[in-house]
Amino acid sequence: MVGQRRIGAEVAARIEARLGALRHLDDQIGSAEVYDTAAAEIRLTRRLLQETTHSEQVGRRLYGAAAEACRLAGWCAYDSGHDADAERRFIAALRATASAGDDTVRVLAPTSAAPVATPAAPSICSTARLQPAA
Repeated sequence: MVGQRRIGAEVAARIEARLGALRHLDDQIGSAEVYDTAAAEIRLTRRLLQETTHSEQVGRRLYGAAAEACRLAGWCAYDSGHDADAERRFIAALRATASAGDDTVRVLAPTSAAPVATPAAPSICSTARLQPAA
């Protein structure tokens, strides 16, 4: 599209580095303080995906970063007792993994959602209930 900026791998690398730093910050100061920043990273990455042009590889990295930002925001919400928001963030992480094309991201996103599962709200990770052995 006319007027869109083209971004390269260096932008994806900076977003990935910011998310790494944010994970460490969460460990040091707690999820309540990190949640808003994680949500801002989601918005930034979404805008980059929608409003810029980039190679397929950079797009996959951005989707991976979006999945990681959603996963991190989900954990922050969960740790703060906001289970519904956590589940929403984990679902968004799962959706972003489909576009990321990264097996590591695909494995991490659903395992992050497991603690949110309750009898009333089964895990978003499972596609079928386990049946007891006969």
